[in-house]
Amino acid sequence: MLRRYEPLLSPAWAISEENYVQEALAKIGLFSGTLCWHMIGHLQTNKAKHAASLFQYVHSVDRKELIDVLERFGKPLNLLFELNLSGEPQKHGTTADGLKRMLEKVHELKALKRWV
Repeated sequence: MLRRYEPLLSPAWAISEENYVQEALAKIGLFSGTLCWHMIGHLQTNKAKHAASLFQYVHSVDRKELIDVLERFGKPLNLLFELNLSGEPQKHGTTADGLKRMLEKVHELKALKRWV
C-alpha cells in the first residue's frame, strides 16, 4: 500500500490533507512524520480525539464545543474557523456571532496555543 503513496514522500510534497478522520487513520501512519497533515472536512466532536492526535491543522472549526473538545487532548493545533456567510442551513460553518464567541474562547485556551 505504501508504494501507492510514494510520490508524496518527495520533498516537494510537505503538506497533505484529509476530509475524513477514518481515511487519515489509515494513511498517516505510513508516512512517519514526513508530512504536515491538515483536516479540511467537517469535524464531528466524537472524532475530535483522533483529529487532535493525527493533524497539525484543523480547517473546519465551526463551534465553541469543538474547541472545548480539542482543548482536552492537550496537543497544540493550528485552528482555522469555518464561516457560513451565506446563512444557508445545509452548509457547515458558524455565524459572525458564533465566530465572536469562539475568538473569545481562544483567549482562555491552555493547550491549543496556536491558531490561525
